[in-house]
Amino acid sequence: MSEPHILVVNLGAASSKFALFAGTECLTEASVPLSNEVARLSPADQRPVRLAHLHEFLRQHNVQAGSLAGVASRGGLMKPLSTLGVYRVDGAMVEDLASERYGSHPASLSAILAYDFSQSQQPAIPVFVVDPITTDTLWDEARLSGVPEIVRSGRHHALNVHRVSRLAAERLGKPLHACNLVVGHFGSGVSICSVVGGRVVDVNDAQLGEGPFSVARAGTLPIRGVLDLAYAEPDRKRLEQRVARASGMAAYVGTAGFPEIERLLSEGSGEAHRAYRAMVFQSAKYLAAAAGALGAPPDAIVLTGGLMNSERFTADIEQRICWLAPVICLPGEEEMAALAEGVYAALRGAVPVFEYGEAETPSEAPPRMFSEVLSRALRTERCAFVVAGGNQAEVAETVCYCLDEGIRGFTLVGPASEITAALVAEGVSAEVVRIVDSNDVVSDAIAFVKATPRAVLVKGNCNTAALLKAVLDCLPKDRRPFLSHVAVIENPMGGRLVGITDGGLNVEPDLEKKIAIMENAIAAFLALGVKRPHVLLAAGMEDKGQDVPAIADAREIVKRHRDGAWPEAVIDGPFGFDVGLSSEAAALKGIRSDVAGRADIILTPSLESCNFAVKAVTLYSGQPWAGLVVGGPFPVIVGSRSDDAPSRVASIAFARLVTAGMAKLAAKAHG
Repeated sequence: MSEPHILVVNLGAASSKFALFAGTECLTEASVPLSNEVARLSPADQRPVRLAHLHEFLRQHNVQAGSLAGVASRGGLMKPLSTLGVYRVDGAMVEDLASERYGSHPASLSAILAYDFSQSQQPAIPVFVVDPITTDTLWDEARLSGVPEIVRSGRHHALNVHRVSRLAAERLGKPLHACNLVVGHFGSGVSICSVVGGRVVDVNDAQLGEGPFSVARAGTLPIRGVLDLAYAEPDRKRLEQRVARASGMAAYVGTAGFPEIERLLSEGSGEAHRAYRAMVFQSAKYLAAAAGALGAPPDAIVLTGGLMNSERFTADIEQRICWLAPVICLPGEEEMAALAEGVYAALRGAVPVFEYGEAETPSEAPPRMFSEVLSRALRTERCAFVVAGGNQAEVAETVCYCLDEGIRGFTLVGPASEITAALVAEGVSAEVVRIVDSNDVVSDAIAFVKATPRAVLVKGNCNTAALLKAVLDCLPKDRRPFLSHVAVIENPMGGRLVGITDGGLNVEPDLEKKIAIMENAIAAFLALGVKRPHVLLAAGMEDKGQDVPAIADAREIVKRHRDGAWPEAVIDGPFGFDVGLSSEAAALKGIRSDVAGRADIILTPSLESCNFAVKAVTLYSGQPWAGLVVGGPFPVIVGSRSDDAPSRVASIAFARLVTAGMAKLAAKAHG
């Protein structure tokens, strides 16, 4: 079968670039330079000229619109996007780009032009952007600048950085999600990225503000000097243009063209040598600093961008930084290939396609790892953690860890002398917790939770069955809730938290109990901040008409969902576990689904299958997990006896964040 034909549109300040790909193979490409007269026009006035360039490319290369499976366009300045990947171009995106709501950039015309062309065809051709420059995936702690009014953002050369990260992982022989990389993109602007598992967790602002100075941009500046400049040049736009276009090497030697800079160096220009050494010095310094944000030794330092075509610059940077990690040099940008590769993967279902209107900005996005759960939990209103049976070494250890992380509000119910002794053994003062002396820990803990707003019940040294029975007995029999357990793990391949349910309470749930389990998990993930949870209905095999309970139940749930049930979620199945975690696995199986590689929740057929899956994942990954009993009058933490302290802290933080989210949703529902 022939590969799909993909048109690539990449518009810059000085040219219009077009290419035709068959899959990932470039068939033809062209670059049309802009005249000075056109380049001076506003983006809106350039649209008809650029569209004429596109039609001429199609005519010259005999490209029939009907033969195109999709159009790949470079992403411009749109809203900040919290997820790296492929986005469908729609009217909302075009409106944001055309209005310059988020700023002006030549690349913004790419999606506008591609959309104009697409809409002129019958039927319209799907148009996508890949890894837009406004992709912002920074860790929460990377956003704080030291001045609350100034929030750091993650704008960078996302398209090229993501591509070379994949290529570097291939060279290292490791999956990308297992790699720690420092990636430096050196062009007219510089992006120096700390990349953990394919996610850029920290980066300088490549456009205005941070990093080394480049051939034309200023980079990080002393604050006093910036203030002096601002008062000396009150015209903000002129000052921005100066630091973004007329600084760096251009300010010192009069040119930003690197061939010209190299000529000055070869001629022995003292000022050129001085400025060039400073640029290399700063570049190496920021590359080394980016390694510190990884939290682990880098697997490699990846150098890319146009300046890496210079043997001199590459050698000078590598000499200064090679002590830190192996250096992988991938010169240039290969933007056209990166765009085509992204859309090709989307067309065959190997990566998900995100809808721009539903896409979350960084401030809207839910936490995607437990460090972010903890960070955000600390910013919510404090809740009470009531431990039934606080006279246990593991409880004291958990309290100790939580106090170190900033989590307070523990009430320990049980024999006071034994609780105090356990705390003292962990070096925790009994004064930082509330101790309720009790010989009936379950009843007294439940009573305390019922009397305390925003309380979470935590199992300590007590019987699990007795504790959960007491939770059910809080309400009359005709109003008893359906309890279920959701285990939460990190999915490094999908870059998200995944809830797996139910591995703790319901052994062999029938259809209606599975629905109740699913609804409990959906409610928890809505409270976590997931706008529309994606639910995968798991089975040992896909649906081929088999008379298997897991498949039959999943078939019925999907039918009800398509008939309008649970509009707050996206539900599909039955699929294997791997489909929910990896869109590549789904593509290899020929499965096209909105939950492929994007599952927030996996509903398993039985307690055993869920329990086995969670234990296997946590044992072999070595990563923490969180667990919560949901559906009742208050959340309950019932962990495993084999849980380590980080997992117990993760459960505490997860419970606090979910409790806060449920309170917020309840308040919103009541007006």
